[in-house]
Amino acid sequence: MPACKGCGKEFRQNRPFQVFCTSECKGVYFRHKYKLQAVKDAEDRLNGRRKVNGNGGHKQKQGLEEVLAEMKAKFEAEATAKAEPEPRFARRF
Repeated sequence: MPACKGCGKEFRQNRPFQVFCTSECKGVYFRHKYKLQAVKDAEDRLNGRRKVNGNGGHKQKQGLEEVLAEMKAKFEAEATAKAEPEPRFARRF
């Protein structure tokens, strides 16, 4: 039995290409992935590896440091309080 890409639990596949145990687990995984990408993009803009909007760049850079710190703190708090999706039960007919 394969392990879920999101939570790591073993599950029974419904399709041969299925990699997540539930749609909730899939959503949690991709939300986490997109937040990591947002933090990485903000760090790149702050460090000059990515271009900041040309309208008042130095002012934006000052505000970016604060926003980045907030994003990191919020992301860390969410990562530690990551709730697992409730187990699904098979339907009875």
